[in-house]
Amino acid sequence: MNMKQGLPIGLLGAALCLLTACDDSSNGNSSGGGGGGGVSGGATINVSGNITSLSDIVGVYEDFYDEGGGIIDEIYIEIAADGTVWEHDYQGDSYHQGPNCYDIWEWDEIEHRGGNTFYSDMSFAEFEARFENNRLIMDYGNGWEEEYGPKVNIDPANFRAAECTD
Repeated sequence: MNMKQGLPIGLLGAALCLLTACDDSSNGNSSGGGGGGGVSGGATINVSGNITSLSDIVGVYEDFYDEGGGIIDEIYIEIAADGTVWEHDYQGDSYHQGPNCYDIWEWDEIEHRGGNTFYSDMSFAEFEARFENNRLIMDYGNGWEEEYGPKVNIDPANFRAAECTD
C-alpha cells in the first residue's frame, strides 16, 4: 500500500511537504504549463467565476511540487464528474526519475452541499471552493486551504493509458 493512499485531501499536501521538505513560502506548488510528463496536451484552461456546482470544478489540475535544485514532482489532481478525486503521479519526472508512467490513486470523494460548499469524505470536513489567480482553492476554514492549478486540458483517460503496471 502506498503511503499516499487513504490520506485526506487536506492532509496529502502537508504530508508531502513534511516528507520532502518543500518550501512553505510557495505552498510547495509551482505553477506552470504542463511539465515534461508523459501525457501531452496540457494547455492551461483559464478558470474564474462563481462555483455553484460540482461540474464547475470537474477537471484536471496541476499540483507540481518544486523540490529545489531543478527537481519537480509532477502530480495531477483529477476531480471526476461523480466527485471522485484521483491523483496521477508521474514517475518519469526529475523527482522520481523512473519509468514513463503514472501511479494513480483514488484518494477522496467530494459532494456538493449547495452554493460553493462541498464535503470531503476523506477529510470529514466541509470546504468552500473558489477560483483565485487561475487556481482552485478549497478553503476548510481556520487557515486550512488546499490549492490546485492551473487547470489543464488533459483527458484523464490518457493517464490511465499510461498507468504504471508494476
